[in-house]
Amino acid sequence: MGLLPNTGMETATYGTDGWNAIYTANFEKIDTRLGPAMRADPTEDVEIEGSTSDDTKMALKVTNSTPDEIFSIRNDGLVNIPNTMNVGDTTDKVVVDNVNAVRLHGDTTVFEDLRIDGNMTRVGATPPSFAKFKNNGSGSTGVYLQWFSSSTINEVHFTVQLPHSWKEGSSIYPHVHWIPKTNADGSPANQKVRWGFEYTPITNIGDVFSNTSIIYAEDHHITEELVADKHYLTPFSAITMSGKTISCILVCRLFRDATHANDTYEDLAGLLYFDIHYEVDSLGSNEELSKD
Repeated sequence: MGLLPNTGMETATYGTDGWNAIYTANFEKIDTRLGPAMRADPTEDVEIEGSTSDDTKMALKVTNSTPDEIFSIRNDGLVNIPNTMNVGDTTDKVVVDNVNAVRLHGDTTVFEDLRIDGNMTRVGATPPSFAKFKNNGSGSTGVYLQWFSSSTINEVHFTVQLPHSWKEGSSIYPHVHWIPKTNADGSPANQKVRWGFEYTPITNIGDVFSNTSIIYAEDHHITEELVADKHYLTPFSAITMSGKTISCILVCRLFRDATHANDTYEDLAGLLYFDIHYEVDSLGSNEELSKD
């Protein structure tokens, strides 16, 4: 079926007696389905292909004046969009196409965690103690964590690679998840654990590694006097990643800066996880080693 012309049906006067009743009963139904298309501007390329038993046929196709297909709906329910689909405005949008799959732009991006399991790290020259955290009584050997001293600088080591879903060049946000061994005693008040994070410059494939940087953090969330076995998060400042691309690498050291005056918590700190929040703008990369 080609382009639908105006038929006059859209301006018909319906009646309730005799032939008019039949006319009304049937044509009102047709008008409900096809009337909007018939009342549309006939210069607009709207085609209704119909319905058949062949699921490869299109029930609806919208084209432009070329006529190139804009989108179509098949009888089997498949919606086909040959070109790019944008959801949103010119800045904040989700774009779906056959090159990048799904890409997120502007404020539509999301954040994900790049996670380092505390028990999967390698210890350094002054290792934390690997000791029991909790058990289930006499029938349990318990579960263990890395415990960082309040008087000696303990450290662990690991390496991080930025994933292909990362929005290249966007800042990353490292932080530590940890627990205190005992309640803070309030003397001094507002006791804190001071964490240090040392890392090489974030290095792209083909770049040369150079000397490290060290950043520190001590303000924990939730802000309160520390409670034994409670899960806390201590965030570091954001790390700028301008010019960095997928698969860039950081070689890292995490340590408790226990001898610093700002580390005022007087007992062990157990490492749960180190992780990095990073911004996501795609499912992955459209090329194996690069993304547009």
